[in-house]
Formats: sequence, C-alpha cells, structure tokens
Amino acid sequence: MTRRVAVVAAHHDDGWSEEALLVRRLCGALACSADVELLVAGGPPSGATDGAVRVRRFPSTAVDGRRASALRRALLGPEPEDLPISCSCTDAVRRRAAAALPGAAREALLVAGGGYSDELFRELAASRHDVVVFVGAGSASTYWGMQAVAGRRPCVVVPAAAGDPALWSPAVDEVIDAADRVVVATAFEAGVVRKRAPGLKDDLLHTVGFVLRVNGMARRAPAYGHDGRPTVLVARDWAQPFPLDRLVAWCDALVEDFAPRLAVRLAGPGVQAVPARLRAEFAASRTDVWRWMAHALCLLDPEPRRLLGREVVESMAFGTPVVVPADGGATRLHADAGDGGLWYRSYAELRACVGALLDDGGLRATLGRQAEAYATGELGDPDAFVITVGDAVLGVLG
Repeated sequence: MTRRVAVVAAHHDDGWSEEALLVRRLCGALACSADVELLVAGGPPSGATDGAVRVRRFPSTAVDGRRASALRRALLGPEPEDLPISCSCTDAVRRRAAAALPGAAREALLVAGGGYSDELFRELAASRHDVVVFVGAGSASTYWGMQAVAGRRPCVVVPAAAGDPALWSPAVDEVIDAADRVVVATAFEAGVVRKRAPGLKDDLLHTVGFVLRVNGMARRAPAYGHDGRPTVLVARDWAQPFPLDRLVAWCDALVEDFAPRLAVRLAGPGVQAVPARLRAEFAASRTDVWRWMAHALCLLDPEPRRLLGREVVESMAFGTPVVVPADGGATRLHADAGDGGLWYRSYAELRACVGALLDDGGLRATLGRQAEAYATGELGDPDAFVITVGDAVLGVLG
C-alpha cells in the first residue's frame, strides 16, 4: 500500500533559500516511495504539481520584515547584523532571553515570522495522511500545525536548525517533545539539536544528509566578465538582508593588498545592491554563478551558522577550494570533513588564507582535488539520499 505523506512548510519557491532547498529535496526523495503533498503556508489558495509532488497553498499572515526584525530586537536584543563582530556572549544573552519569553511574546514572534494559516491548520486537522512532516521547528506552521494534528497522525519534525537564538524559545520544546521523529540534514545540525534538546533519545534523531549536483558544462568557459585573473568569489542572494559593510570593506582590502594579481567578485540575484567595483555583471542565475565558481581561485562564504552551505558544496564539486568563517556551521563542517578549504576568524586570517591559495598553486590544487572528491562522494549520491530519507520518515510507521 502506498503511504500518504504531507510535508508542511513556509518556504518552497525561493531558489536560493537553504530551507526551501531542503523542502524540495525531501519531497523529491519521499515521492520515490510515497504519495506526497506539499502544504505551503503562504500565497493565495492554489493547487499544482511539482514533478510527482502535489503542491497546495494556503493563505497566511503577511510577513512584515521590518516589524518582525523590530520585534526580535525588542524581545531578544541586538540582531547579529547590528554588531561589528560575531559575539558568542551576545548570542548567549539572546538565547536566555528567548528561553524566558512568556507565551504571548513567543507566539507573537512566531506569527511575525510568517506561516500562520487557519486554513492550513483546518486541513491538517481533517487530513488522512499517514505521516505529517513539518519543516522548521520554530515556525508558526509547525507550532500550530502539530497542535492541529494532535497525535492523530505520526509527526516528523525537520528542524532546519542553524543555531538562531529563537530556537531556544519554549515553543520549540513543545514541538520537539511532540515529534515522533526528528530529521536533520548534517552533523552540524544534529549537534545544534542535541544542544537544544539534550534529553532527545538517540533513536528519535536521524541524520539524512542532502544531495547536490552541478552542471559540468560550466567548466568549459569562464563567466561573462571574467578577466583571467585569479578571482575570489562571493555568491548569495543579495536581495535578502545581509550586513554588507564589513564584507565590502574586507573585499576592498583584499583587492588593495593583492593588487593587481587578484580580483574579487560578488555574484547572485540582487547583485545590484553591492558596489559596482565588486559586482559580477550578468550573474544572477545559478548557472551563471556556477561558471564563476568553476573558474575561481576560491569561494569565500561570509555567513555564520549555515544550514546546508549549498554554494560551498557546489564550489567544492567544481574542485574549487572554499574559505569559510570559523563559525560557519555547515560550511565549516564541509571544509573540515572534506579537507577542501580553509577557515578564518578575522581579516588577517582571511588575508592569509587567500594569500596561501594565490601564492602556492600546489596547495590550491590539493585542496581542490580533495574538495571535489568529498562533494561528489559524500553529497552526490541521490539513490542513497532517497533510501535514507524514506527510512527516516516512513520508518516512523514501523
């Protein structure tokens, strides 16, 4: 008998969102052995298909980014982008504040983050799915959706946890306690969940990994605008909030310190938001970014606490070394596990990393070979991913 699985998420369409990528990968893997419906909290009511997956949308509260950010600052203290450096002390203060939030405040934070949909919750209360998978331990769709299911169906939670202080909200305790199984993508995420819920039994936590592929044709020709110089590439969705000042200052410093041998380019959608002197023109699509990756000296990832580190793994798949922050989360895990990159804590260390790759061709070649072997060997097997996800999710049925 074919099992029916509902996957509940607040993110699905954004091609550069790591949580949305995780949702798509999970749905695709589950569709190989089950009848899958993706229930999305957001957008007008609609029904469509995405390959073998039926996608149903439910109207939800509109997300006001400014209001949500102001609310987080008021309840939890300064956001990471408000600070000139990454400070574990401030993170600890924010986590304590999140853990002490009263019920009304924690629910206000959940609603402000989006994903609250009465229509979705009514659908879940009446659903006949065999298993319901909730993506995002700290989302409104998960918190109230699990209450709507109320033990009538097995629930699997995919925390999508990268260590944000909001994860320490008591609402997450309720979600994890009610889950029949917790599924994570990486060993980094497993560590975050272990720290958050130290009493979680071993047989309830399953690490499934994830899978990525790149287009090998990107190796054949440099990207538009590539001038042949060794290039440090930074790739992300620049339309999403990000503290640009320090990154731009460090990129300018790299150009000045290594002039004229080195170029630094920022690529990805919304790149018009970055200074023209650093911009990779006509590089908004992932295919265009892949061309830059395939011919870069290295990929620089400036973001802490990454969930999957997609751009890092894609660069490694091209044999391009990566340079990541010491607190990069999944990216630090990939760089260390694959021995395919370097990490930094300050501009001085970043400069040393780039200088070593620029001046020692043998180091870059060695790291590149090891990076490619790791990316293709550990994260390039879709069949293994399908089996692991199916066992983790459908195994909850016994």
